[in-house]
Amino acid sequence: YYPTDKIKKKIDQSIVVIDNVGNVIAQNDDLVVNQVESSGEELNNILNHVISVCNENNLKANKLWLEKIMPFIFVDNLAIKYHYKEEAFKLNPIVGEYDDPNNQRQDLLTVNLTLDGNTSIYGSAGSGKELFFSSMIYSIITNHTPDEVNIYILDFGSGTLGNFKKAPHVGEFILPAYEDKISNLFKMLEAELERRKKLFVDYNGDYQNYITRSGSTVPYMLLFINNYDVFQDSMDYEEVINKISREGVKYGIILVVSVNTASGMRYRLRQNFKSDITLRFNDQDDYSLIIGNTHKLYPSEIYGRGLVKLENIYEFQTAHIFLDEEFNDKLAVVIDELNNKYPNKAVSIPVVPEVVLIDDLKGSLRNMGGVPVGINKDTISEELFNFKDNYATVISANEDRISDDFVRSLTKMVSNIKDNNVVLIDASKTLNSSYDNVSYLDDNFDGVIKKICDSMDFQYKKYV
Repeated sequence: YYPTDKIKKKIDQSIVVIDNVGNVIAQNDDLVVNQVESSGEELNNILNHVISVCNENNLKANKLWLEKIMPFIFVDNLAIKYHYKEEAFKLNPIVGEYDDPNNQRQDLLTVNLTLDGNTSIYGSAGSGKELFFSSMIYSIITNHTPDEVNIYILDFGSGTLGNFKKAPHVGEFILPAYEDKISNLFKMLEAELERRKKLFVDYNGDYQNYITRSGSTVPYMLLFINNYDVFQDSMDYEEVINKISREGVKYGIILVVSVNTASGMRYRLRQNFKSDITLRFNDQDDYSLIIGNTHKLYPSEIYGRGLVKLENIYEFQTAHIFLDEEFNDKLAVVIDELNNKYPNKAVSIPVVPEVVLIDDLKGSLRNMGGVPVGINKDTISEELFNFKDNYATVISANEDRISDDFVRSLTKMVSNIKDNNVVLIDASKTLNSSYDNVSYLDDNFDGVIKKICDSMDFQYKKYV
């Protein structure tokens, strides 16, 4: 390639002398050799010129193939990449990124709890189910307020989800050993379900309808159960789980469970789960049992890889929250910021306290027809006793100390009722004599009894 400013048309004027058999004897070539130094091959120079023009104008060719989704992607980065915007009372948390190679497309993977309701995540041990839960919970608590969503976690796995227990959105984090809390949790959910049925009756029994039209709000209640098959085998809550999963979605109560095997959830319950997602299985046949025919598409052997069924079946990568070595410290900072930001906290599971104080119950005291005497262990509510209709009540215990403590507290409680005339007769002289508004007597019982009888006789004659 010899560069020149002018294009010259060459005319062939050369002379070739040949013999009678065509051999060249002599040749006169009129070609004038250009003395300009060659600049290389023509094709390379054209390409270099094209590249130079594109660089000057910031032009780039589209790649024929997208890069593979990386094994480490992060929730916050995906939110920026795909311009993720949350909506109040619309739960659609980020969980990863999926790949559609047939259309050379990659997109954000979310779990639309508002639309799909109950969700199950399947996968063998070590496939990344807890990572999936963590990303899901993180996306929810960083994009919604505790007034929008309350989270309850039953962790029958490694316990790593306990890192979220101090978040203002998390009402309770429960390990298998706390059976009383588990029992109380399901009692609370059942009670809340019945309450919302009455609350939503004028709004077609629909959560979203109530939120948009009533002028009031109630939070979503999300129950996460990690390793549901272990929970199912060790706990007897099948009926209540079936009821909550069947009826709860329309009232804003949603279950999210992880399962270790394709057969780990009973068929009856599976019918109440609209959204099923699979991480890696050891047996490739298990994928079709959960999401149907995968057309020989299986997830790569990468932690957090799985398959999801949208308009088609796609491979996805679960997003991380932070790098493993930074996880605990950075998440703690985020949760501290959330606690400072939101004064309201998720509703805690009611439990029977170790010590019940009079001041804790005094607010329910009205008259002798309903005197608070303690906390009912089954209903986790105040237990009221009707002394008005029970003229004589025996209090017994297997130890004097227990009955003495009860009588002391009861005496103080009823002494707070206006116009009550309380007399405490202490024959054993074991009770404290310093009571406000109480006549304490530990001797001269004959005179006391006569006085009480005379008072009763007087009232009988006056009012009967």
